[in-house]
Amino acid sequence: MAASLGCVRRSHRTLIDITHVCSRHFASKGKRVQHRKKFDNPSIKSLFDDQPSRERTGQISSYKVAVDSRHDQAARSVLIRVQHALRAKASDHLLVEFEHHASVERLQQHVSFFPAPSQFPVCSRLLYAMRNSQMQRHRPSRSVKPEHVQTRDLLLNDYMTASTLSAQMEALHSVRRLSDVGSRLRYFVCSMVRDLVRTIFPHCRVDPFGSCSNGFGWEGCDLDMMLTMLPPDKHGDPNAKFHFLTKRGSEDERVFGKQCLDVVGEMIRTMMPSAYHVIKVLNARVPIIKFHHEVSGIDCDLSSVNVSGAKMSELMFLLGETDPRVRVLMTTVKQWARSCEVTQNAPGPWPSSFSLLAMLIFFLQTRSIPILPSIRSLHTPDDHFMIDGVDYAFVTDIRKVQRSSNRQTLEDLLHEFFHFYTHFDFATQGLSLIEGSAFTKHDPCPVYIENPVEVGHNIAKNISSEYIVKLQTAMLEALQCLESKNVPNDSEPWGLMCLFKPPLRSQTFSSLSVMGLFDEDADDVPSDERTEESDNELIREQTPARVEKDGHEPTAGSVAAEESRTAVDTSERSSPVKDTVSVS
Repeated sequence: MAASLGCVRRSHRTLIDITHVCSRHFASKGKRVQHRKKFDNPSIKSLFDDQPSRERTGQISSYKVAVDSRHDQAARSVLIRVQHALRAKASDHLLVEFEHHASVERLQQHVSFFPAPSQFPVCSRLLYAMRNSQMQRHRPSRSVKPEHVQTRDLLLNDYMTASTLSAQMEALHSVRRLSDVGSRLRYFVCSMVRDLVRTIFPHCRVDPFGSCSNGFGWEGCDLDMMLTMLPPDKHGDPNAKFHFLTKRGSEDERVFGKQCLDVVGEMIRTMMPSAYHVIKVLNARVPIIKFHHEVSGIDCDLSSVNVSGAKMSELMFLLGETDPRVRVLMTTVKQWARSCEVTQNAPGPWPSSFSLLAMLIFFLQTRSIPILPSIRSLHTPDDHFMIDGVDYAFVTDIRKVQRSSNRQTLEDLLHEFFHFYTHFDFATQGLSLIEGSAFTKHDPCPVYIENPVEVGHNIAKNISSEYIVKLQTAMLEALQCLESKNVPNDSEPWGLMCLFKPPLRSQTFSSLSVMGLFDEDADDVPSDERTEESDNELIREQTPARVEKDGHEPTAGSVAAEESRTAVDTSERSSPVKDTVSVS
């Protein structure tokens, strides 16, 4: 997002509390800084508190517990847009988490609509705080000690001064991984979609899946969501005296899912604040609704019930939590693959990030002392689920997974990973994550990686022979690079700096910018700092229809021409209703 975002966790009990927070911001001198300050008001707990980890608290025992905890956070949160204290064409955002759900409801009772007659009067938790000249101004105390937070810039010095390659890998992971704020925002968007759809489907669920929920996500990753119209626990009682009289859809489950997405896509297009460029891709193998959530800057994909995707996310989360080295290794492998153009963001004949993750898991399963268990060893009679008529089961309680006694370093494992796949015979051998061993394949695909939650499906069937050659060649070069440049050196690049092509110098990763929302010193605001084009897009969403220069209503041709220009320059925003495309 172009604007900054602050994250506040506090126990707001009155409207005055939240107004006080916004007035503090209006009075502040918000320059772009690399640090944060706590409020001098002790009732505000902290800024940018990390989600407690299982290692620290022991509370996160399963994927479901982690997801439900994030859902609960999101339901108790509001995202407030506030005007910048100094610049008229800039704004900041506050993601405020309340202690109780009732506090959000009480706040919404005091929120008004804009006066424009053409608005869709939707009550959401995306709010705009109007600048009020009568608000009390507060000056932050100079006694507040700033606390430094980690920047998203990987500087050359960070790697030159590292003592080991393992330390470099840890540093890379710390700046690449999805932050607490990034995760909160994605669950908040999920909750916004859920709240909207529940206005007509009161029992629906909207859950994230994929990298944004399994712990392998990066800053800036897309948000994949799964829509469940009627969860199993809400299915009707056939013995009930009364049943709702409803309209029937298609008996075909796939067609019915498309019908539901079509309806939900229209709701998002017309009524969801900050949702733009809505595209219905209904005739794809997996029908989805694509849209961009502008305030958070997140690209979103919404699909109907996807049991395999949800269970795969749960399995990857389980394996990632089993050993902390897994996610750090994956970050390095993924960054290396992108730098060598072994993989790309778009679908194609190259290994996807998920294929690389499956290869890494298989590698860790096959060590002399396995670091990860085979999926079969995770079998439990208590956790069953069905996909396409096949019965599956794996343990969901992380505490029941036995930890490995393998103590190899990240550096050693990275070397072995490249060596293992440089010499792996993809032509005759397939990879089974279920058994944790290779098998003789009979499939003509150049690479076969068994899907652990859809037996008989190859998750690497898209990879071509040319890219397997490219992958193994790049791995051989990486191995040679690490062997020749593995000694810490203050005068020349070594380790990851040589591994990534082009060599990693000063690399900036896209992320949320952290502003000194409550900083008192305004003299250091850079004059060339980029600002938003609009003072308030949320207000502009409520303005009456566009009028041509001659004073007449716009014609269909002029609107089409303007929409064509908007498709090229996505920085120009107008009504969210127009940005819709249906793909058949």
